[in-house]
Amino acid sequence: MQRSALPGPGHIDQLLDHASALHSALLDRHRPMWELHFVEGLADGRFALYSKMHHAPPPPPDAAGAAVEVLAPSASAWASASRDLMT
Repeated sequence: MQRSALPGPGHIDQLLDHASALHSALLDRHRPMWELHFVEGLADGRFALYSKMHHAPPPPPDAAGAAVEVLAPSASAWASASRDLMT
């Protein structure tokens, strides 16, 4: 996961410009073929998540496991979710 911040005041137009710049960059072929960006600095203390995945994602168990690993609030939540995916 990568983190970035918009310059104040953090309007939607700035977020769209930032997302456009992120989207135009190629994925690094030496890393997993997906990205997740945490964008802070939006007005009223809001934030955004931007994700990008190659059009040929990994097989479903791998993709689901990657999403759970990144988004799980804790290691125990990840372990529980992983067990659920494998059953």
